Amino acid sequence: MTSLFVRLCNRYSTLLATGLGVGFLKPAPGTWGALLGLPFAMILMPFPLIHMLAVGFVFFISIYVTDIYLKKTLKIDPSEVVIDEVLGILISLVWLPLTWFYILGPFVVFRLLDIWKPYPISWLDQNAKGAFGVVIDDVVAGLITNILFQYFYFQGYFII
Repeated sequence: MTSLFVRLCNRYSTLLATGLGVGFLKPAPGTWGALLGLPFAMILMPFPLIHMLAVGFVFFISIYVTDIYLKKTLKIDPSEVVIDEVLGILISLVWLPLTWFYILGPFVVFRLLDIWKPYPISWLDQNAKGAFGVVIDDVVAGLITNILFQYFYFQGYFII
């Protein structure tokens, strides 16, 4: 007997993987996915421990539902899968203050890194396979973004 959680993930994998369907919006489904994650991240920002727990939860859920979606569609890295962008923006905003600069700045930088894919993001995008490969490049883009803005914050820059 499978758990209720597993049954729900299996049943709603397309809905979850596509960010409640926003991944089907054109143009730039990844931007729509990151925008979907932004209000969730903003709600979590004042609660860093809960924010970190949410990141861990979404990480595992994103790999699980993306794997199901990839098997259903037989696609390798479908643009409509945007749960990884939701995860990336959640990571980008962890432990940052809830100000406009520390919301919009990381959003823009995360999207640029996700689109341009500089090294090591490009290496992961090309070499990591399956659902993990779909998700991990956005995780690293989120981590790089977060580290950059943590540096700004602790150096006293842009406290707006």
